[in-house]
Amino acid sequence: MNLKTFTKTVLCFALFAVSAITAKAADHLAIVGDAVWGGWDLVKATAMVKSPNNPDVFMATVHLNAGKGFKFLTEREWGKLEYRSGASDVVLKSGIKYKLYASKGASEDGKFKVSESANYEIICDLARKTIEVKKVAYQAKEIRYAALWMIGDATAGDWDYNNGVLLSQDSGNPTCYTATVELKEGEFKFTTNKQWGYDNSVYIFRDVNDQNKIVFGGKDNKWRITEDGMYNVTVDVPAKTISIKQIDDPAGHKPQFGNDVILVGDATIAGWNLDNAIYLEHTGQAGRVFKTTTYLEAGKGFKFLSMLSYDDIDYRPTNNTVLNPGVPGTFVPSLPSSTDTKFSVERSGNYDIVCNMNNRTVVVTLSENQVLVNYPALWLIGSATSAGWNPGKAVELKRSEADPAVYTARVQLKKGEFKILTSKNVGFDQPTYYRDSTNEHRIVFGVDGDEVAKKDCKWTLSENAVGTYDVTVDIEAMTIFCDKVDLDESSVESTDKELILIGDATYSAWNLPKSIVMTPVGPTTFKAVTHLEAGKEFKFLTELAWKRYEYRAESSRKELQEGSMSMLVPYRYINDEDDKDHDFKFVVKESGNYEIVCDLYIPALIIRKVRYQDTPVTYSSLWIVGSATPGGWTIERGIKMTQDENYPTKFTAKANLVPGELKFATNKFADFTQDFFFRGKDDYTAVLGGNDNKWNITEAGTYSVTIDVASKRVTITKPARNAPTGISTVDSSDEAPAEYFTLNGIKVTNPSSGIYIKRQGGKTTKVFVK
Repeated sequence: MNLKTFTKTVLCFALFAVSAITAKAADHLAIVGDAVWGGWDLVKATAMVKSPNNPDVFMATVHLNAGKGFKFLTEREWGKLEYRSGASDVVLKSGIKYKLYASKGASEDGKFKVSESANYEIICDLARKTIEVKKVAYQAKEIRYAALWMIGDATAGDWDYNNGVLLSQDSGNPTCYTATVELKEGEFKFTTNKQWGYDNSVYIFRDVNDQNKIVFGGKDNKWRITEDGMYNVTVDVPAKTISIKQIDDPAGHKPQFGNDVILVGDATIAGWNLDNAIYLEHTGQAGRVFKTTTYLEAGKGFKFLSMLSYDDIDYRPTNNTVLNPGVPGTFVPSLPSSTDTKFSVERSGNYDIVCNMNNRTVVVTLSENQVLVNYPALWLIGSATSAGWNPGKAVELKRSEADPAVYTARVQLKKGEFKILTSKNVGFDQPTYYRDSTNEHRIVFGVDGDEVAKKDCKWTLSENAVGTYDVTVDIEAMTIFCDKVDLDESSVESTDKELILIGDATYSAWNLPKSIVMTPVGPTTFKAVTHLEAGKEFKFLTELAWKRYEYRAESSRKELQEGSMSMLVPYRYINDEDDKDHDFKFVVKESGNYEIVCDLYIPALIIRKVRYQDTPVTYSSLWIVGSATPGGWTIERGIKMTQDENYPTKFTAKANLVPGELKFATNKFADFTQDFFFRGKDDYTAVLGGNDNKWNITEAGTYSVTIDVASKRVTITKPARNAPTGISTVDSSDEAPAEYFTLNGIKVTNPSSGIYIKRQGGKTTKVFVK
């Protein structure tokens, strides 16, 4: 039974704000090449540092040698995903962004270079596929490393080099690396590239004769910490020195033991069961200050964990401590072997709890609202949500500040089911709110193994109920209301900037560079007119890469009915096993040329056969690229051509061109391995692929450019009021008789080679007759 508040009116391609998609292009990025100190030695590759604000941006400040080449690796192995300069080497100029080309099996192995040896800041944006270098102020000494990482059992990451503690370059002297870090009894050393594993040639050890000195490689001598505490650590690479100073006043420090603060204890509803643990939320204040509001029972204990485990560091008082409202209590990071002390409160009630990791204090105050409060947030999960059945991606219902028993969210829902979790950080064996089997507006509470959980009763949406909803849950009244929202199209901005059609139902098959680029026709709407082959499959990508974020069918080999809406299911790649179970695709029953419209607001698609069926339409978009265009040979900056609605094999564009060459690209997101239309036997004939023959423009001006990919005919003309063309072909599409005149206005019956004014059917153009 559907929620009564869900209307049966289908949103026919209305637009909505989809959740932001951040698809990591790579987990690691490292520089190799004879422009950097490590050369082409993979072990000595220069690791870049990921931006804290964007997982697709990597940065490094290092020395580059003039005239020498470099590129970027994502793994410590040749033949994997790399980022290069394309078909030829590119000399980078300071402060200018250039195109990054992903290898993806391509043979072009162009390198980047600089014209001046110097220290540079290098910024790679893998989402936008750009690289920029900037010469930095510091040039006193060559900088080898973008960062150092501390590893060892004295650190939070132990000997797992992936969790090494970052030492950042000093802003004034980037050959020095610093960190304020919380250390415990144990040992540590440094690595120059935490992605590459245990290889002594990239490790920094303690000088056996002087613990204040460092050595590169050699024997595995480490530094030893004998007292838990906060430390300032500074490594000066050129001087080969190290300073390790314990801090007496910990105010303002940033602990390294985990990114979470988790409340457990028999004073809470969670008890000591980690599955029910309460995650505190970051307050948004500087540093690490976390908060939650929950019920605490008097006389019972609680503490905080840094990770969801009792085998790691936790935060507890030095002695059992009763917290007085508003009075800070202090805690220390403790090992599992330490005395297991706890906090408690004298009075049962709802408390606002603020845990300040910067100065190691916790403050509890009685909440204004004393209705039973259990959870800092609730989470929608299910096939009707964008999260699917992945708890880690569940959709948050935020708790109301005015009434902490009420949780709300505006959410896009599609055909499927959902229920409500109490935590997104653990699996399904947790307290959960289900649908009452007799009343769709009532919620029931269940825990693992009880009768409510066994029934697993969920809310269900039909295909006609998809849309945007305001969801309100009241855990005191035990109610849920879902109210459909009509959004203003103009207020919606799409976060999917591209959509790509791919599959063996299309001309491209499963070849990424030959895939069909769909045209944006609204903030969240994309369209393509192309040929689909019956019984063969296709789906949609949001970027030109596998294992990212895609839109797929809701069931295996979903057959599309012409003119009917079918749901698009968003899927973010998790692993091969999960991908195999969810890789559903679309098919059509009859081969033909179709208009395909995808609206990511719903998200859904509609297809219909177009009138033109004379020949299969292979491409939905073309781009003019070349030195004659404003974008040069950067394909992504090519001039977009418009597909003719009545004759979709024909593409046109008005283009401001300068002297130079041009050709036609078929995929603005692909590199030079894609299909191109080149100049054929003459200026008005095109060929697909083959020799790299281009059209030549000799004079600047505004041109009308047309290409028909079915007849392979091309016209490049310039209005008569402009300067003479360097190239044009006779437009013979109009059947009216043509008249030719010299530039001085004299009529010519049989024009020979040269430039003439042509008048035909009321249309006048300047043409070049060969």
